Amino acid sequence: MKLQNILQDTEKAYERHELLPLLKGQGGYSLPVPDFPVDIPTDWTRIIPLGIHRLFAERKEPGIIKDYEKAIRELCGGSGTDVWICAYVLYVQLDTEARGMGAFSIDRGLIPVFTEAVARNAPFLKENRYGTDTLSMYEDIQRLDTILREDYDLNILPAN
Repeated sequence: MKLQNILQDTEKAYERHELLPLLKGQGGYSLPVPDFPVDIPTDWTRIIPLGIHRLFAERKEPGIIKDYEKAIRELCGGSGTDVWICAYVLYVQLDTEARGMGAFSIDRGLIPVFTEAVARNAPFLKENRYGTDTLSMYEDIQRLDTILREDYDLNILPAN
């Protein structure tokens, strides 16, 4: 996927009921992070605001939000790696909302679903890293939670 195709690829993913593969960077939907040596499946910082939010802003179809939230729930019910991906999706989503750049807000009921998924997958998340990252997936999720808490007074994990 190329930058100029983000909206078109998001539209295609929505119409094909493939928002989950889009968020996971699978099935031809991977968008590399430009000019930054990071090993992640796709660039959520561009896909979420420039793809999903922009598609909703143009079409105003409630089904886009519904399908996006369904994909987030599916990530929560998936593998430990899926839960780690979900942390990034939630982080970018909440950051986009908090900065006033989002076309919609997600159901906050997704956060406890995510928190339960982290608890259920904690052993895997604590023992594994993604790619070349020095932090465990669990520590990476904690890092994202800290940023959200410090910058916006939002949490994706329970307060300690």
